[in-house]
Amino acid sequence: EKMAKRMLCLLAAGALHGVPGAQGVWMTKNNEPESLDAFHAPVFNYHVLGMFDSGTNLMNAMGLANYQKLDEGFYKCHRDKWNGGSCMWKHTPPMDESDLGFRTVIDNHIATLKKLNHSVVMMVRNPISHLASWKKAPYQLRSCVRKKKWDEILKTSCDMDKPPHSPDDMVFPTFKAPGLVEVWNSYVRSYVDIAKAHENAMVMRYEDLVLEPEKSMKIFADFAGVEMPENFSALAGPAKTHGHSLDSEEAVDKIKNHLYVEEPHGGEPISGHLKAICAAIDWSVLDDIPKISHDVPSYDSDCTS
Repeated sequence: EKMAKRMLCLLAAGALHGVPGAQGVWMTKNNEPESLDAFHAPVFNYHVLGMFDSGTNLMNAMGLANYQKLDEGFYKCHRDKWNGGSCMWKHTPPMDESDLGFRTVIDNHIATLKKLNHSVVMMVRNPISHLASWKKAPYQLRSCVRKKKWDEILKTSCDMDKPPHSPDDMVFPTFKAPGLVEVWNSYVRSYVDIAKAHENAMVMRYEDLVLEPEKSMKIFADFAGVEMPENFSALAGPAKTHGHSLDSEEAVDKIKNHLYVEEPHGGEPISGHLKAICAAIDWSVLDDIPKISHDVPSYDSDCTS
């Protein structure tokens, strides 16, 4: 219980409360509407969970362009301050097997949101693309990849670093070798399990949101029992301002043409290590991940081509 309270004090707000965007326009490269028609946007309160670089910012930005906000004061919590159960660091480790109490915190949080008629979406991403992105920008996975070649990454366990301002005695998970692959396995496996356990939580693929944003948001809105805006506003520019973010055209090109396979992060593309990586991925989780767009390449396509 003490650890759970400490974790709640750590968790930073990962909720979405959108603001009205423009109706029926494609957002510009700066994600500003091309026209500003007054309209009454629906209200849709949802929270986004996902590992680093899984599309959480895109999912939030998509809602901010199309929906109104509600109960803003409920979400005003920052870093180590908690206001009564509403805060959740969007990258919180969701797995049971860590035995550190994080899953209990997430389950309680989602149950609280259910009482408020709020929904949760958990973002996942193609494993090969995701692993390549972590090699480039590891965030709290620095111990998994820092100054390491792929051969070493695939042979070693690694620890997840604590976020800034977390309590000194808080312990984050260790992922057994191959550590970086196990991060993906553990998160996605747990998200699938969480979606089965909570009727207000679902899993969504990042690639679906990129290739068919309106259809993806419609499926999530239907899941949550929320109306779609009369005219949907998509994003053309990057969804986040930090790091090397892609605009919509670049993101589509990267997905459809598998450009991540040959990107030389640290001078070493992931393509030369696919055999070992593909053997370590838990492919059993794919059956339980909703598939929205037929244009998304199969997650195992990099391993079978």
